[in-house]
Amino acid sequence: MLKLISILLTNGIVLFMLISCHNKTGNSKSTVNLEYENSIDSLNSYKMDISHFINSIEPGETIVEEKQMQGEEFITRENENIKVRFLLKDSCSKDGFLKTEIINNTNDTIIYISNTFLHYRESNNSWIPLVYPDNYVKNDLGYLIPPHESVKIRFFLPSQEEYPKGKYKLQLLFRNASKSIDYYIDKIFVSTKSN
Repeated sequence: MLKLISILLTNGIVLFMLISCHNKTGNSKSTVNLEYENSIDSLNSYKMDISHFINSIEPGETIVEEKQMQGEEFITRENENIKVRFLLKDSCSKDGFLKTEIINNTNDTIIYISNTFLHYRESNNSWIPLVYPDNYVKNDLGYLIPPHESVKIRFFLPSQEEYPKGKYKLQLLFRNASKSIDYYIDKIFVSTKSN
């Protein structure tokens, strides 16, 4: 009973924070905001048409690492119960958002925490984060995915001066409802075109 009250209290605080953040950012015309993702005004400062880049994406493997504290040490293991699929044929891909379907085949509700897009640089064997616009505010936190269900989430692909062809990844972080397990997800993809 105490655990249930603790979870409800935690979820209430998170919901309050999300509502507060929404009220602070929701009316800003200079902010790219996921709630206004179809608004042409919010994306006008990013003139680059990235639809050719998104249309050139070939999805690759999904790597999921589950990290859990056991005693005084972290246990890391692979997890095949969470899947990420790109929905590339969706017309919304033309506005700078990459639509995905996240499938949760675990026995626990998972909560979306964060995302980053990265490009692989062969010259020094490293992953370089794509730069988000200065006025971009991520307002897409708090997706809950119940056990054995899926949710469609659109992630803003930051506009770049150029998108070299090559390897990219969408890096995601999810946490289970009891906050005992973190899921680090890398969805690899390749772009066959450059601009």
